[in-house]
Amino acid sequence: MDLVHAHASSNTLDGIAQMDGTDHCYTHGGPKGHHSEWDSKIFNYLKYEVLRFLLSNVKWWLEEYQFDGFRFDGITSMLYQSHGIGKGYTGGYHEYFGPDADIDSHIYLMLANDLIHRIVPSAVTVGEDVSGMPTLCLPVDWGGFGFDYRLAMAIPDMFIKYLKEARSCLLLAACICSKRLAFLDFRSRQCTDDGWNMGHIVHTLTNRRYMEKVIAYAESHDQAIVGDKTLAFWLMDAEMYTGMSVFTSPQPSMCVDRGLALHKMIRLLVLALGGEGYLNFMGNEFGHPEWIDFPRPENGWSHHHCRRRWDLAEDELLRYKFFQSFEELMQACENRFSFVNAHHQYVSKKDEMDKVIIFERGELVFAFNFHPCNSYKDYQIGTHSDEPMRCVLDTDEGRFGGHMRLDYGHGHPFPPLHGLDKRPHSVKLYMPSRTAQVLCRQSRLEGGVHVYVEDSFLGQYDLESADGLKLSLVIQKDGNEEMLDFDFEDGAVHLKDNFDATFDIVTEDNCILPCKASKDTRFRIYFPGEYTVAHLGYLRNGRPEGMPEPVQEAPEEPTPVPEPAPQPAPKPTPQPAPKPAAQPPPQPAPQPVPQPAPQPVPQPAPQPAPQPAPQPAPTRATPETPSPKPMTAAERLGGYSAKPKPAAQPPPAAQPPPAAKPTPAVQPPPAAAEPQAEPQASEEAGVDVRDMTRCYSGLHFMDLEALDAALAETHEQVSELEQSKSRLAAFQEHLDACGGDLAKLAESYKTFGLQRDGSEWTYCEWMPYAAAVYLVGDFNGWDTSATPLAQEESLPDIWSCSLPTMPIGSKYKLYVVPEDGDAYYAMPAWATRFTGPNDMKLLDAIVHPVDGAGPGRLEVPPETLQGGLRFYECLPMLTSKESTASPLV
Repeated sequence: MDLVHAHASSNTLDGIAQMDGTDHCYTHGGPKGHHSEWDSKIFNYLKYEVLRFLLSNVKWWLEEYQFDGFRFDGITSMLYQSHGIGKGYTGGYHEYFGPDADIDSHIYLMLANDLIHRIVPSAVTVGEDVSGMPTLCLPVDWGGFGFDYRLAMAIPDMFIKYLKEARSCLLLAACICSKRLAFLDFRSRQCTDDGWNMGHIVHTLTNRRYMEKVIAYAESHDQAIVGDKTLAFWLMDAEMYTGMSVFTSPQPSMCVDRGLALHKMIRLLVLALGGEGYLNFMGNEFGHPEWIDFPRPENGWSHHHCRRRWDLAEDELLRYKFFQSFEELMQACENRFSFVNAHHQYVSKKDEMDKVIIFERGELVFAFNFHPCNSYKDYQIGTHSDEPMRCVLDTDEGRFGGHMRLDYGHGHPFPPLHGLDKRPHSVKLYMPSRTAQVLCRQSRLEGGVHVYVEDSFLGQYDLESADGLKLSLVIQKDGNEEMLDFDFEDGAVHLKDNFDATFDIVTEDNCILPCKASKDTRFRIYFPGEYTVAHLGYLRNGRPEGMPEPVQEAPEEPTPVPEPAPQPAPKPTPQPAPKPAAQPPPQPAPQPVPQPAPQPVPQPAPQPAPQPAPQPAPTRATPETPSPKPMTAAERLGGYSAKPKPAAQPPPAAQPPPAAKPTPAVQPPPAAAEPQAEPQASEEAGVDVRDMTRCYSGLHFMDLEALDAALAETHEQVSELEQSKSRLAAFQEHLDACGGDLAKLAESYKTFGLQRDGSEWTYCEWMPYAAAVYLVGDFNGWDTSATPLAQEESLPDIWSCSLPTMPIGSKYKLYVVPEDGDAYYAMPAWATRFTGPNDMKLLDAIVHPVDGAGPGRLEVPPETLQGGLRFYECLPMLTSKESTASPLV
C-alpha cells in the first residue's frame, strides 16, 4: 500500500487542516506547516496525538485489511527541515545529519517501522527517498530507520533521460544546417544509442550502501503518468499503434525491433544489477503503450486512459506477448538461481568502445552488448568458475521476438579458459548487437527436475499428505498433447531427464489441483532444479523446510548374464555371423534360429503401435502395467520413453556361445580396442525387448523366421539393381501388410535415429557408401573419434552404437568418413529438432523427448483418402552413387 504520512491535504472542508479552527491542530502552524511545492500541510511529529493518529492508521490497515507491506511516499520531505527542496545531495554525511535534519520525523519513522514489524514480522516497508539518507534501511536496534528497502529512484530517471536525449537529438539534427556537420555528428553520437555511457549506467545501478537493500525498477507511475511516456512508448513511439502486429507486419520495423531489444535488456539489467528487489509497474511487464490519466475537468472526466490494457499481452497476433514471455522467463530464472538476493556481485567489464557490460551476480554471469550495430565473435569475458558455462537465458530467443542468434550457447557449453579482467577464468562468446545473455555452470543444469508439495498447498484442499497424488506431465507426441503420470513418493517426483516441465497435479479421483498463479492453472518449470509447490500453487525454489536431503539409493544390480571366456581377436572370415555386429551387452540383438522359435514374435501388421512408456498417454489414470508386480517410483522416473517389457518367457533351446565375429572390412580409425565377446543369453535376457528386428532392407522390420530368409538372401552376391528392386518389393509388401496405413508404417521406423530404452540410449543410422561413421556432440565434447558407430555385418548400410545418458536439450550430429573423398559432417536424418550454430553452415540436432519421434505424418483430408491416394517420399541422393540415377525413382 502507498502510505502518505509525509503531508496532509490543505482542504479545510473535507480534510483535517484547521479542524479545530486553528492552523496547528495536527500540523505545524504558520509557514513551517505549508509545503511550497505540493501546496499541502506538514504534520507536526513532535505532538503525541499526531504520533498516535498516524500509528493507529498504520495498525488499522494491517489488522483490518491484512496488508503486509507499505511504501512510504515522499519521505525525503519528512527527513529535512527544508523538505529537500532545491538541494542536491552528493553523499557527504554533513548533508544528512546537520541542522537541516528533522529529528521528530526521524523518530516517527522508527516508531512506524517498529510497530509494523512487531504486528506482522514478515511485513515489508519501502521508503521513497531521493537523497540517499544513510541508515534508512538498517534495523531500529542498530540505530537505523527500520525500512526493509529503499526505492532506487535514479535508475528510471537515467534511462528516460537517455531515451529523451536520443529522440530530441534526432529532431535537432533535422534542423541543423549543412555547415555544422561536425557539430551534428558529435551530437548524434552522444545522444543516440552508441552514445550511452556504460560506466554511468553501471554506477547508477550499483550506487547503494553496503547492507542497505534497494528496490530497483525501470519505470513507475512517475514515468507513466500524464505528461510523460512509458518506457516502451519512448522506445517505439507511434509505431506501438501501427507496427506491433505479427499478422500485418511479419518482420518488425527497425524502430520496433530496437524497442523490443532494448526494453528486454533494460529490464534484465535492472533486475540483475539494480538492487535486492525488483518492482514491476502495472503494464511494464508487457510494454504497455499508453500513459495513465485519471478523470479530471481538463480531460472531460474521461476514463479512456484510466486503465491498463491487459488484453494486449494475451493477443497472439501482437508483439506485446514477446515482452510478457520474456518477463515470465526472467522471473523464473531469478526464482531458480536467486541471484537478486545473492551477496556476490562483481562488475568485470564496462567497455565504452564495445558498449559491453559484463558482471557476476550470485552464481550467474551476465553479458550485455548495447552496441546498436557491432556484433562480436569469440568475445572473451572473465568468469569466476573453472567449469564449462551454458547459456540459460538470452534476450534474442525466438519466443521473445528475437533473431535466435544465440541458440548455439543453450546446448553447447563454453569451455573455461585462462583468467581475464581480474577474474580467475574466462570463456569466449558470440555477442550480437543489442543482446544480453545469462550464463550458468554446466553442473547446475544437471539432475533433472525435482517437484515437492508443501503442506500449505495440500491444506487448501484438505489433504494431509501427497500420498495418492500424481504429477501429469504434458508431452507433445506426433503434434498432439498427451499426459504422462508420475506418482508422488514421500511427497516428491523426480523427472531426471527433463530440462523443463509443464504439468498438472491430479488426485486419485482425477481431480486437478490448479496452480492459481497461472492463467491456465498449469504448473510450469523452465530450468532444472528443486521446486516446492507452495500456497496457491506458487513454485518456490528448493525443497520444503525441514525436509531432509534425499537418500541416494544404490542402483539396482542388473541380472547377471553369463559371459563366455575372453577369446583372442578372431580372423576375418567370409561368412558373417547371423547376429548384427558390435551390439553392446546392455541391448543384445535377437538370436536368429534355424527353426521357428517356440514363442513366435507378433507380426507388425496386426500389432498396435508400440507405446512410448508404461504410463498412459491420453488419459490421466495410470493403467495396469505389463509386469506382474506394481511399478515402483524408480521405474516410473527412470525415463518416460522406456518401452514396456513383455512378460518373461522360457527361452528357446540353449544356444552355444556364438562364433567370434570377423573384423569389418573398413575399421573406423579410432576403434583400436579388441572386439568384445558376445554375451550368452540367460533366462532373464532371453526375450528381446524389441519384438521385431530390422530386415535387410533397412526400411522396415521382420520377425525371426523372415530374418533367416533375409540373411540367406543377403549372402548371395546380387547386383545393386536387383538389391534395389528387392528393397522396393519388400517395402511394398510391408505397406500392403499394414493395410496401406501410413501411421502403422511410420511406427516401423522408430528404432532409427536416437532412441532410449530404459536407462540406455542407442543410435542407428542408414549411411550407405561410408567407411566409418561417428556420433559427435555435447555428450563427448564434439570429439570426432570418441563414439564410433559399428556397421551391421548383415546390413552393411546400417550403423549403430550404444550411448551414455543424453541430456535433453544437448546437441549432436554425425561425422562421416566416406569410402572415397574427405570426411564431412552430416545432419542426423531422423532427428526431430534442429538448431543452427553461429556459422549456420550445418544444423545441429537437439536431443528431444523421443516418444513417438517417428517420421512426420501429413494430415490429409478424409475425402482425399477415399480415392486410395498414397504419399511416398524418396531421396535419390541416399540411394545412388555419384550421379547414377536411382532405380527407385
